[in-house]
Amino acid sequence: MSVLTTLALMVTALVAKVREVDPRDAEIAKLKSEIDDLERKLADVKRDRDGWFAMTMQWRERAHHLAQRPQPAQEQHFIDEAMRQRIQAQMLQHQAYSQQARIQQAQGMQNYQHQQGSLFGVQNQEGLFCNCVPARHDLLIRG
Repeated sequence: MSVLTTLALMVTALVAKVREVDPRDAEIAKLKSEIDDLERKLADVKRDRDGWFAMTMQWRERAHHLAQRPQPAQEQHFIDEAMRQRIQAQMLQHQAYSQQARIQQAQGMQNYQHQQGSLFGVQNQEGLFCNCVPARHDLLIRG
């Protein structure tokens, strides 16, 4: 080691011994760093608040402009007499087709029941057909 290096080391050691570390200095430094953090967070919150406020004002202005715009006229749909008569005729025709379909379905059910009764040859006094299952030997009897 050179003389200068040795002298520099001795001077720094002497200065470090002379200057005693005050425990309050560490606490003060810690509090200052906490204050800096809080000030930074406060600045962030203020910036966010200003952004939200600006956005709110934009939306209010937009809503105001939309409210001031003239509304489009409502279209009115008129049904004239000829159209009403056509609709009524179509509805009557649909009802007639429905009624005809119900009549055909009822006739089909009657034919089916009649065929079942004549197939099994069983009928009671009121003219209703029995819905019973015949035995095997009854199936072979015709007539």
